[in-house]
Amino acid sequence: MKTKLQLLAIFLFLVINVFAKTIIVGSGQQYESLQQAAAIAQPDDKIMILNGIYTQREDISNLNGEAEAPIIIYAEEEGKVIYRGQSEAWHLSSCTNLFIYGFVFEEQTGNGVNIDDGGNYDNSTFNITLKNCIFRDMNAGGNNDLLKLSGLSGFTIEHCTFLNGADGGSGIDMVGCHQGKFIKNKFENMGSNCIQVKGGSQYITITQNTFIDGGNRSL
Repeated sequence: MKTKLQLLAIFLFLVINVFAKTIIVGSGQQYESLQQAAAIAQPDDKIMILNGIYTQREDISNLNGEAEAPIIIYAEEEGKVIYRGQSEAWHLSSCTNLFIYGFVFEEQTGNGVNIDDGGNYDNSTFNITLKNCIFRDMNAGGNNDLLKLSGLSGFTIEHCTFLNGADGGSGIDMVGCHQGKFIKNKFENMGSNCIQVKGGSQYITITQNTFIDGGNRSL
């Protein structure tokens, strides 16, 4: 029985990898927005955004990879895919098992990027990693955050840069988040604070980050 289960696991792994694909997003491509690509993405797929400046808002819901087969969303070249303007660059709701790499988000008027549980408190948004992304130059002066997180569990923010936050906002603002890790990020010229942990958030690790001119307080 054990051997049969092992063979079944190997078979399923091979099937997933055989059908995994890379979806290209950009002007003139079959998919011109992340939202379009996300609608057909499956576990273990990769979504590559071509270099350029993108001014649309991307609203993504229920994009779900698997623990051993996450969906990877990455820039063609790190730092050369820029999402500029709009109230938010990306809004991700009820998404799981995503790895996001290499983007720039700038000049938003609400929040730079917003990731939440879609109002479902039953652990609906988890295992999301953002790495080597830049969040900068909020085009607002109130309680506007470069990165807004609500209801996430088991997430990692690593090697990201946060520059020039809104006067009344945070670099990262968390509400009801759990088992999160903030590793080797840089925060400079924030408004109210760099990282705000509130609203029942717990088991949050903040390590080896750099805070320069962090606003009223760093944490």
